[in-house]
Amino acid sequence: MSMLAVAALTVAGSAVLVPPREAVAASGPTDHVLFWNKVLLDAYRQTRNTGPGPLAHAGAVMHTAIWDAVDSVVPAADRRFRPYRTVVPAPGTASVEAAIDQAAHDTLTGLFPGFNPGHDFAADFRQALATARATIPASATETARDQGAAVGSEVARVAIGSRPSTTPAWDPSYTLDNVPGAWRPTDPGQSAPTNPNWGLLAPFAMTSGAQFRPQPPAQATSYAALLADPAYAAQVNEVKSLGSATSTTRTADQTKQAFFWANDVDGTYKPPGQLFDITRTVAQQKGLTQTENARLFALVAVALADASIVAWDAKYASSIDLWRPQSAIRLADPSTSPAITPDPAWQPLSVNRAGQRFSPPFPAYVSGHATFGAAWAGVMRGIFGDQVTFTATTDDPQAVGATRTFTTFTAAAQENALSRIYLGVHYRWDADAGVAAGNSLGAYVRGNVLTPAPAYVPGAGWTFAGTADYDGDGHSDTIARDDASGSLYLFPGAGDGYSSRARVEIGTGWNNATFAGVADYTGDGKPDVVSRNNGNGSLYVHPGTGGTGHLAGGVEIGSGWQNFTFAGVADYTGDGKPDVVTRNNGNGNLYVYPGAGGTGQVTGAVEIGSGWQNFTFAGVADYTGDGKPDVVTRNNGNGNLYVYPGAGGTGQVTAAVEIGSGWQNFTFAGVADYTGDGKPDVVTRNNGNGNLYVYPGAGGTGQVTAAVEIGSGWQNFTFAGVADYTGDGKPDVVTRNNGNGNLYVYPGAGGTGQVTAAREIGNGW
Repeated sequence: MSMLAVAALTVAGSAVLVPPREAVAASGPTDHVLFWNKVLLDAYRQTRNTGPGPLAHAGAVMHTAIWDAVDSVVPAADRRFRPYRTVVPAPGTASVEAAIDQAAHDTLTGLFPGFNPGHDFAADFRQALATARATIPASATETARDQGAAVGSEVARVAIGSRPSTTPAWDPSYTLDNVPGAWRPTDPGQSAPTNPNWGLLAPFAMTSGAQFRPQPPAQATSYAALLADPAYAAQVNEVKSLGSATSTTRTADQTKQAFFWANDVDGTYKPPGQLFDITRTVAQQKGLTQTENARLFALVAVALADASIVAWDAKYASSIDLWRPQSAIRLADPSTSPAITPDPAWQPLSVNRAGQRFSPPFPAYVSGHATFGAAWAGVMRGIFGDQVTFTATTDDPQAVGATRTFTTFTAAAQENALSRIYLGVHYRWDADAGVAAGNSLGAYVRGNVLTPAPAYVPGAGWTFAGTADYDGDGHSDTIARDDASGSLYLFPGAGDGYSSRARVEIGTGWNNATFAGVADYTGDGKPDVVSRNNGNGSLYVHPGTGGTGHLAGGVEIGSGWQNFTFAGVADYTGDGKPDVVTRNNGNGNLYVYPGAGGTGQVTGAVEIGSGWQNFTFAGVADYTGDGKPDVVTRNNGNGNLYVYPGAGGTGQVTAAVEIGSGWQNFTFAGVADYTGDGKPDVVTRNNGNGNLYVYPGAGGTGQVTAAVEIGSGWQNFTFAGVADYTGDGKPDVVTRNNGNGNLYVYPGAGGTGQVTAAREIGNGW
């Protein structure tokens, strides 16, 4: 047997080993995320006496590492979502499949040995790695494969190193409460409960294991109070009837449900594995890409891992470690619970491979199955919506070959929860509280993990054309030119300050253009780009085609624009057609060039003001409330603030009305209805103290009213503008921090409330 070379690479300062060379794929593409999820489920089946918590934990470590490996290899400009733990610098040629394979292999190898000392997990994972690498597309060179493997190895190192391995969560010690109502072993061979301190494990998403802890059953303050509550008797009697091995009230379909969702015994993929398996079914049904699967499975894995922490926190860390129905029914005391008739021979439907009835070896409240299922459904609903039809399978030996079809994720999670009553191992409140906690957790994971990345916004070397809802999804997008290539790009917005999609090239050959603005010049409902060709001085409209399509060819709408500074493109004349407002730098006059509609030329210029050389503009808005845009500006000579009311049509702005004085030391952020009263306000920074203020507009031509401080520490910021960036109906302040060059949105609070905490929406500004 010949020796195989092992290449050593260095990534982020760490030496890593790359596996031997392997055969190159000759068949079609393989989704490596789905491949390794199947490897994970096969490993679950090989574990022995391992609770669902450690299995879910291992799945989360692997899948978050896979996501970070994918995210590291994706070019920065195309990263749609944040990393989980780290981004490893990667060459642009690195193979993403090799990165996935190495990340998965290394995490699994580091996590599984203790789950069954008699099984050689390492050999399984080595074989899986060889199989996976043999399916990497033939287009990936050996160098690309090695680069990707180095990235994956480093990501795995960080993923495993970031998880605590010797914390109290792994401590098996437990002291029985030893009172009626408290958990105790139920079956021969049971002694200690499974993972009694698992609720102390550091979560993947939550702030703590107690974050979604439900109230105790019946909100009881003690075991004695619980057993005396009539609600307790009702709960026990329900499962006594429906969950008995010899029940005559449980329907045939309820029996099928009980075994379909069980997966409690060794040799199955356990509850986390079943939910992963359904996730795979839906992902394939929806035709997700490998990258989309990387994020989906990472989110599901995080939800399942934290669901185990939530459930085990409620089982052990709250005031009542509730005994199983098996104990409650056999040991019932009519003196404390007169509505329950004890049955020392009662057995649950739950059965192992040897035919022995059993209850899982840990407290009943809350149901882990219910918590897992609801958290999973919460993630799936957030990505796909709830109305999805799918068929699920099971590993349970009592339901071999069984399938069940659902039309919503919610229905599947609810059936999963209730199945534990029919199996005889849980009460209804175990299911209900688990579902409630899981629902909250699922929503939390969706809102806080792998969230949309800060919009990739070009820095030096880029010129902005403007902002508008170019793709028609209801959110403002940014259009900018790469000055090096001359290509024009759309940077889709998501409405909350983040870009959820990669940039899209919508035009080329823009090197020699000056932008007037972005607006629906042609009147077809699709924003267009209006710009000047600096070579010939002509003005052009480039119609937008909708969606993320390229701009259509430019149509000349004017000539002789060499010596103008653009104020903007807006419907100044009120005829429903955007116009170009601009200053002639030669004579200092302000002009409106009415748009003709369609792709018609702008019509003859109309002077709407003169003597504008010594003014600084605050903004253009309908300050006076008469439906006609006005110009708000500072006279740099006397420092006063003025509104120049628009006359409507092509009329000149009318005589200035002073609306404030002493504005010499202010920098304008913009003019907008910040306070939400229908009257535009002036938002500005006092350069002396660095505070941000809103000066509410009084309506009409009234002066702005007394300033209200809405932020402090703004000395080192440059304003981009004030507008409802977040889409909540309240204008926000968009600004650059000159210290770090990042762009931020400060959401407005409404009324005269302060702007809220900054959210980074771009860097390199």
